[in-house]
Amino acid sequence: MLPIHVTLSYYKRPEIRQAMAAQCRGKEVAVKFGDRFGRRPDIVVYDSDILSFAQKKATSFHISEETWSNPMQLSTTLRRQDLDELRVGWDLVLDVDFPIWEATRMISHSLIEQLRQEGVPDEAITAKFSGNKGFHIAVPFEAFPDTYVDADGEEVLMSDLFPEGVKTIVEYLVYKVDGPENNYALSEQLVSELGLERLSDVLVVVDASSGKVLPGARVDGYEFVCPSCSHRERSDKDFIACAKCGALIRPVHQASDVVEKRRKVDLAVDTMLVSSRHMYRLVYSLHEKSGLASVPVPLDGVRSFDKSKAHPDTIDTLLPFLRRDVERGCAHALLHNAMRFKPAEEKKSFAEIEWVGDAAPEEFFPPPIVNLLGELRDGRKRALFVLTNFLRSVGWSYEMIEARLREWNDAQPDPLRETEIEGHLRYHKQKGQVVLPPNFDNDMYYKDLGVLAHDELSSRVKNPVQYVRLRIKQQGKQ
Repeated sequence: MLPIHVTLSYYKRPEIRQAMAAQCRGKEVAVKFGDRFGRRPDIVVYDSDILSFAQKKATSFHISEETWSNPMQLSTTLRRQDLDELRVGWDLVLDVDFPIWEATRMISHSLIEQLRQEGVPDEAITAKFSGNKGFHIAVPFEAFPDTYVDADGEEVLMSDLFPEGVKTIVEYLVYKVDGPENNYALSEQLVSELGLERLSDVLVVVDASSGKVLPGARVDGYEFVCPSCSHRERSDKDFIACAKCGALIRPVHQASDVVEKRRKVDLAVDTMLVSSRHMYRLVYSLHEKSGLASVPVPLDGVRSFDKSKAHPDTIDTLLPFLRRDVERGCAHALLHNAMRFKPAEEKKSFAEIEWVGDAAPEEFFPPPIVNLLGELRDGRKRALFVLTNFLRSVGWSYEMIEARLREWNDAQPDPLRETEIEGHLRYHKQKGQVVLPPNFDNDMYYKDLGVLAHDELSSRVKNPVQYVRLRIKQQGKQ
């Protein structure tokens, strides 16, 4: 624990307190006292509040990524709808926390360069050392437009894009700096500069075209299991002859076609920060373990940043973090590109999901879909999206879907407007495509809505449509 004479001496500096307090406007604040946090919610209004907490032995300060109309009204009992009403904005904060310091700097630098390539001006991008092992790279809420038109043609308030939309932006940026489009250039650079041995715990092997992790594949080769004698061995070849019985075998991840392989590093860009009321360290706050401060870093200085510059005694020039005086909407291109982003492995063709036979009866629906068809407190628009794609994918006509959705909507405690149902269905009819619903592991559509539940079969399959196919097959029905 940091000694009180160290923390008090540091937080007594008026310029430090003022820079910290300026970041707290509209933010929920959590104050840490050694190894425990104080009450939540809390706020900092004046810079004197920082000193007051320090006099009570506060060691560090943390704030929400979200901005609230009244942070003191927050509570763990609030529903999603209540949080949406209280939230007036959010900041995009990328949390890079890689276990190897040199890699952390490289990854952070690459993300900054990608933001620049997306058209975000330098004045809207700021970065700071986290205080221990990582960096926070930020774009303020003011850099985004006021509203966004979603895939259904609905105008959505920008404040309502949290957390799902913000997670999408983070995933898009990570995909762009190290994905199929650039042949995993960042991973290759990390391996080249740091070596395989240092990265062995964070390396996976992926399909070069989709980025999908290949089970059983490792950097040092594929795992082979002989179907004749169960002998196991590793090789970097695509086919081998079993050393025990001579049978020709393929890697365990492949059923037929040989894929092109790439090494992929888990970049450790933490998406946990993009969740409601999750906190990150306030600018210039101290860190209990390192004793260092969370100081802003010039964009072009991240690649070479030395932690000694964050020692409390060496901080003399204060740099800004999350500047608010930026042009409104200057990050529009980033938002536009990210919200239309879909990784290659999620893209499906009509032929892959064509339904043959009569419409599947509800008795064959998986538990999460059954729960979505029940009463929902939150996420009715997301449920509408999932249910429409699911029902269409299992052979339901638009007339059947419309009747079922109206029945479902009428049973909700807070129904969607009639025009929302009509507009949603009209968009799907005009598009004329059959698209699979999200997989069960997509937290945004199942876990976050509280509908994720499994029976024995659904725990073994990825997608709701796959579940229905197997249930019908088990019953011997056409």
